[in-house]
Amino acid sequence: MKILILIWLLILLPSTFGANVKGTVYDMELNKVENAVVTVNTIPEQKIVGGDYIFELESGDYIIKAYYFEKGVFSFNTEENITISKDGNYNLDLFLFLDLDEEGIVSELDEVSKGLEEQNNYLYYFIVFSVIVLISGLVIRFRKSDARDDDDLNRVIEIIKKEGGRIHQKELRKRLGLSEAKISLMVTELESKNKVERIKKGRGNVIVLKK
Repeated sequence: MKILILIWLLILLPSTFGANVKGTVYDMELNKVENAVVTVNTIPEQKIVGGDYIFELESGDYIIKAYYFEKGVFSFNTEENITISKDGNYNLDLFLFLDLDEEGIVSELDEVSKGLEEQNNYLYYFIVFSVIVLISGLVIRFRKSDARDDDDLNRVIEIIKKEGGRIHQKELRKRLGLSEAKISLMVTELESKNKVERIKKGRGNVIVLKK
């Protein structure tokens, strides 16, 4: 009789203490991850590679982990705790998240950050250099322009002197070969410097050199 009871207990034991835990591994976009590695901390550890997994567990507390490496650098992982208190089937889907604590991730982000910083430095120096070149060009241009203007004003003074200290503005324009507007501006500037005086005569002006 004892032997029959023992045999009966041995037959019932797997169904009494056994449970199946299964599920599917998904990424953050809810796509099935075919190459995920799923483990459970039994003794010895059980491991399955694939998008679906199933473990046979006895009663107790377990940690089921899943991870996946993308291009050997970016690590996606997750872990879930599960308690098996009775037999039956348990469904536990796993969702992988980017692990920002991985050394590879940190190194990769550091490289990206360093690259962006270098690009910003290059851009900063390029902008500063461009501004300096632009300002230098404008200064040189203005200096040349001022020099040309001074030369033109000196020519006006010399022509008036050769004409005995006075000349018609129309005649001055012929001598210099410049536009009427340019001649008028030059005479106005000389007047502001108290070098000449413009006297209205008929329809034109007479430019008189001041002493």
